[in-house]
Amino acid sequence: MIRKRLLGLALIALLSPTLCGSTRAQEVKLYPVDEAYKDRSFKLFRGRLKAALKRRDRKFLLSILDKRIRNSWGGAGGVKEFVDHWNLNSANSKVWAELLTILSMGGSFVKENGKTSFYAPYVSSRWDTIEKKLPRDLEDFCCGAIIATKVKMHSQPDSTATILAMLSYDVVKVDYEGSVLKDATQEDFRWVKIKTLKGQDGYVRGDQVRSPIGLRASFKKVGGNWVMDNLVEGD
Repeated sequence: MIRKRLLGLALIALLSPTLCGSTRAQEVKLYPVDEAYKDRSFKLFRGRLKAALKRRDRKFLLSILDKRIRNSWGGAGGVKEFVDHWNLNSANSKVWAELLTILSMGGSFVKENGKTSFYAPYVSSRWDTIEKKLPRDLEDFCCGAIIATKVKMHSQPDSTATILAMLSYDVVKVDYEGSVLKDATQEDFRWVKIKTLKGQDGYVRGDQVRSPIGLRASFKKVGGNWVMDNLVEGD
């Protein structure tokens, strides 16, 4: 999962601190975007997929996978790899919750080589729109975006700790090495340590910040039908 990936990236950042940048900058916002309304067929497709995910409809999910779906940056791809990668034969597969979260966070259409795809969530699909505003020495794996309004940044990883700031859709620097995991599985953060672009340190809840290289999906039309051709994380 992306959290494990970022734990590894945190070690890289720790060994090479310049990668995450030290320059202070003005605040940058990344506001939610959902362009699904631009294509009625995709909007209807996404609605059906979200309903299928809620009822854990394995047959429907498999039916909308591109036969060469990319599941990681190093694998061969394909439906069988997807099933294995997500442990889809288990009742505990995390794909249902993860993909539903992605689809609930909007996204945008991208036209490449004359073909249009939909990318989700918006944090990933729209990241390129704000990259030029960020310090040049700040790498993507050191960044995150606050995904709600009036998010409390605490002085310590504790909801009773002093509130240092209220953040709304701010782009922040992240320190996964200094963050707090939920449990021993090392798959989710309870608290994420962050630094605002103006240099203020603090902690936000793990579900209130998302990485641009976090788990993301893309969809394209094949034979008149929408299919998912990527569900990947990392860079």
